[in-house]
Formats: sequence, structure tokens, C-alpha cells
Amino acid sequence: MIQSLELEGQAQKMPTQLSGGQRQRVSFGRAIITNPSLLLLDEPFGSLDAGTRNRMQGLFQNLTTEYKITSLFVTHDLKEAVLMGDNIGFMKAGLLDVYTSKEEFINDPKTGVQEEIEFWQGLR
Repeated sequence: MIQSLELEGQAQKMPTQLSGGQRQRVSFGRAIITNPSLLLLDEPFGSLDAGTRNRMQGLFQNLTTEYKITSLFVTHDLKEAVLMGDNIGFMKAGLLDVYTSKEEFINDPKTGVQEEIEFWQGLR
């Protein structure tokens, strides 16, 4: 697990000796290593740099598939929601909408996904 979390050489360190991103990865590892049947994650990769975040997303997907772990993954990142979610819900002002497909989520104007796509396309 230490290798999977890219924490080689850090095993003997105390939490205060690790960076914020390293501590976040340790927390993720501690949660997943118990092989829970349900995993609740609130912005689990929020403080990671883009490259580490991408690798941890892949690790998360691989481990939850391999060990058949159901998870509730909360994120404010629309791209991450689409990438990580099999089933997607959108909560605003305490109201939860659950989508039957990623396409439905992407095409619903209230999610803001289309606006974000247009923003990034406009940078060309």
C-alpha cells in the first residue's frame, strides 16, 4: 500500500513530518486497507497536485473495483465527478438530484458542466 500511495521512504516518519498531500494519501490508504464494504470520501484528493491527484484517482478506481468496495465520493470538481462516478448525484441548496447516466448529468444546465466545457474550449 505504501508503494501504491507513492510514499516509499516515508513509512518511519511521524504525521507531522509529512506534507499535507502525503498525510491525505496516508488517510486514504488507512481507509482502503481495511477493505470496507462502504467507503465515505469527502474531497479525498482535494489538496493534491494535478499529477498525484490523477494517480490517486486511478489507484482508487483500481482498488475499489478489485475489492468490490462501494463508495460515496463527494467532490466539488465537476471533471472528477464525471471521471470517478458510476452513479452521479448533484446537491444544491439541500436538494439532491440523482442522474441515470453521466450524459444526463453533463447535459443538465443546472450542474454547470456545459459552462465549464465551454470555458475550457474558449481558451484555445
